[in-house]
Amino acid sequence: MKRSLAITSGILSIACATCFGQGYIAFSNSGDFTDAPVTYDESTGMGGVSVGDGFSAGLQYQIGDGPLIWAPLSVPFGGGEGTLAGAYFDGGTLMIPGYVSGPISFIVVAFNGADYESSLIRGASTLFTLPSISTSSETPTEFGPALGAFTVSIVPEPSALAFAALGLAALMAARRRA
Repeated sequence: MKRSLAITSGILSIACATCFGQGYIAFSNSGDFTDAPVTYDESTGMGGVSVGDGFSAGLQYQIGDGPLIWAPLSVPFGGGEGTLAGAYFDGGTLMIPGYVSGPISFIVVAFNGADYESSLIRGASTLFTLPSISTSSETPTEFGPALGAFTVSIVPEPSALAFAALGLAALMAARRRA
């Protein structure tokens, strides 16, 4: 009886710690250990336009093997807490709810619309994993070299892709007839 009570108590303690756990990161692509500017894909023909003009940064995170979760934030490039150049953002300290310990993975996104999914110009970093992050808001973990520089580019409209597919089908049909 005592043993089952002790086991149940231990399981409840771990469950409660997980529910109230939280980690902290410095949501920035410029810092003491991080320098990862976001630029345009050169093929977009958007020369002379700063990635900071109307762009925002967002974040997805994955605790352990769990699902990717969108963090509820949108931080402007070239603004935020500091005064940064166009290719950089500074979102200050971000709390990651449910984090207790262990590896955590991130994807940083950049977009020029209301959200990532509906933006005409967007891009994302590769998925990168940190072995652990700080559980104190006083000393948030920086992404460091794990976050590399990445580019944004124009996302083709579905109608353009459909026309390209129709054109390819027509070429294949014409080739069969010949």
